[in-house]
Amino acid sequence: MINLQSALLSLLFASQLRLCRATHEKPLSPDAWKGICDVAEAIRSKLDKAEHALAAKARVAHDAALKNARTQLLLAKAATNEERRKLQPVAAMMADRQASAYEALAEAEVNKITAATKHGAYFLGHIDEYFAVAATAVQTSTKGCLTQTHDGTDFKTYNDIKTLHANCKSATLSETAAWDATAGETSAGFKNLNGIAKKVETSEKGCILHSLENSYGLLNGNPTTRTAHLAAGLLTISQSTATLKDLTGLAAKASQDGYKIVSAVYATTKEPIEAPTATDYPDKSDLKTSQAFVKTLIKAYGLPENLGDPQLSKEIDTIYGSAAETFTKTYGISWIRSKPIKSTAARQQAPQRAK
Repeated sequence: MINLQSALLSLLFASQLRLCRATHEKPLSPDAWKGICDVAEAIRSKLDKAEHALAAKARVAHDAALKNARTQLLLAKAATNEERRKLQPVAAMMADRQASAYEALAEAEVNKITAATKHGAYFLGHIDEYFAVAATAVQTSTKGCLTQTHDGTDFKTYNDIKTLHANCKSATLSETAAWDATAGETSAGFKNLNGIAKKVETSEKGCILHSLENSYGLLNGNPTTRTAHLAAGLLTISQSTATLKDLTGLAAKASQDGYKIVSAVYATTKEPIEAPTATDYPDKSDLKTSQAFVKTLIKAYGLPENLGDPQLSKEIDTIYGSAAETFTKTYGISWIRSKPIKSTAARQQAPQRAK
């Protein structure tokens, strides 16, 4: 009788264990994996372009600051009050150009690139978290993610997934891989991935999303939850399905749950970020196009507030000379062009003279 009871208890325990495993096994098909990889890669590609644009704006702002500093030094070295008065409008113009360069840099950081990076990192972080957990061997019978590939073999490890899907590899680990910027994208957004996520297999194949509280729990740490929402809610894994939301037409779905993160990334990087305009020392033809120059010129020489062409051009010719060469030679512009100021880093790297 005791043996019979033991056998029944063992059978009951085994059946409950199978039910438990069936509840918490959350496999993704190879096509679903590739869909996730394509979305991750497309976002990462956009973020790379945004970061490069930010670096370009930073270089332009730094160069503008150095040229402005050189111009201010030229003003400070003016030998006479008249020379100083003539250089003041030019110095104001260079200071304004520096301010514009830094304003463009700040706008890029706050309004576009930082926002895109923040949202993109959040999305990619969830994707990478899912990869890591799905491929973790929580017990010897599962060996991590055992979703079948197209040829009927199994994924054994995280590396198998990365090897099969190049975009996965690029989006998660490899910083130097060549990017395919068109992967997963259409003119309306990302391609429809909803139909490629297959149902969970009834056999012990797939990924177990476990937590520290319970080896068979979900990523949120609640082992009783039957549905996991990953990747900002774009990927939903339930007992029976693993589904990616339709990611086309993002503009119309921006307010819906799960779309906010990706739509934010797409919106902030959809249009190419404008290339920064390099700051250079002014030519005579540039002077009257600068409000900072004209405003300072009017104040320095007591000219009418509403001064405009052709009177403005005449005043500039009278003060700075009618020929363009006269302006660059007489007022030091050729000098500061031929002797650009060095940055602190450059000065530190310059060879020291022997004493």
